[in-house]
Amino acid sequence: SLPVAVTNAVVKQEIEMTELLLSRETDESLSNMKVMEDAEKRETMRFLGLLCLYTYISSEKICYLPVVACRMVRLSIMHGICEESAYCFSCYGIVLCGMLGKHAEGYRFGLLSLSVLERLPEMKHLALIYVTVFVAIKPWVEPIQACLPPLKRAIEVGLNTGDIHHAMLSAHAYAGIALTSGQALGPLMAEMQMMSKQMIEYNQSLVHTWSKPGRQTALNLLGLSAYPTKLVGEEMDEEILINSLETSNHIAFLTYSYRAWLEYLFEEYQQAWFTWEKSRKERNSPGGSNLFPALCINVFYGCLAALALARAEGKAKYKVAIGETMAQMKKWAAMTPWNCANKLALMEAENAFLEGDLSSAARYYGCAVDLAAKHRFVHEQALASERSGKFHLETGDGAEAKRLFKRARDCYIQWGAQSKVKHIEDCYL
Repeated sequence: SLPVAVTNAVVKQEIEMTELLLSRETDESLSNMKVMEDAEKRETMRFLGLLCLYTYISSEKICYLPVVACRMVRLSIMHGICEESAYCFSCYGIVLCGMLGKHAEGYRFGLLSLSVLERLPEMKHLALIYVTVFVAIKPWVEPIQACLPPLKRAIEVGLNTGDIHHAMLSAHAYAGIALTSGQALGPLMAEMQMMSKQMIEYNQSLVHTWSKPGRQTALNLLGLSAYPTKLVGEEMDEEILINSLETSNHIAFLTYSYRAWLEYLFEEYQQAWFTWEKSRKERNSPGGSNLFPALCINVFYGCLAALALARAEGKAKYKVAIGETMAQMKKWAAMTPWNCANKLALMEAENAFLEGDLSSAARYYGCAVDLAAKHRFVHEQALASERSGKFHLETGDGAEAKRLFKRARDCYIQWGAQSKVKHIEDCYL
């Protein structure tokens, strides 16, 4: 039986029981578990699988997720695997990554989930497993761009097998990861529009709503919005959406995170800071986001906005936020250097500039540009070049600043961000 109330003590006990059972297993033994034959146990797994789905999507019942996932993992280890086992291992990975911060262990169970999935005779759960593993687990460790092809496959397989909901969730995740990893905006917008039509066609209204901030952000960057820093246009009006009855903490967090990103890009630092503070409240609410792609841009641009304001107004008000966000990014950069090392380098550059350490700032700016290029984040290569240009302009090297601004413009052109191209040309060239 499941507990009526879930407390931290209950969750701790469930995890400890599961870890004790897992300590007797190797990766090989877990990958070669027998098939579950007990009909009663299979029925229990089916029920718990449905419950696991419900607890994951419900902000009010998310506290039950670790309990249900642990029960399913233990049943699978003791009695063998079934169709629901792949999902329970991925959910256990989410608990380890998103709730406990044990990313290496969570990654291990994400891989196990995929291994179990390959042993299943049908692909009807593929979209569900893929959207879990390639959004909530793998980005904590692997290059973010590597998650895009599997998510495309999840869309295709989900539509073919009738798992429409998880196919469209995969589309939502694909669009968000593609946008925040700097994929070419023109082709991406065409994909987003096609996916938007599919969401409407298949009556996936909630997922369609979740995807609106990403689509509007892409339109703003493409120069197809009257207000580049406001999520108002063809896809949405941010004020109406935020105040609507169907808005969740998740969509509010995405809306504020994307808007803070745009406000920082267009040098509206004070507004970016206010927006980022709103996003933090949503992140810490039930139903907020603990998914790496969204969290990463939130922390990155929150820190950069705080650093810009600290240089203009003094450090006192922003010292805590700068310290917390830099510490967070250092932790992530150690776990997933491909995704975060260039971001950390730019944060270090801006911080060194703030502290008056000009030689370190110049070195970090160069590192940020080079790492972003090496890791194929063209949008962040553009930003690092632009910020380096501002640094050199303010420290008296106009020629180097102009070279860097031209490089930034070229990267923004490559990305397709016509509104930023115009911004660079109007302000610096």
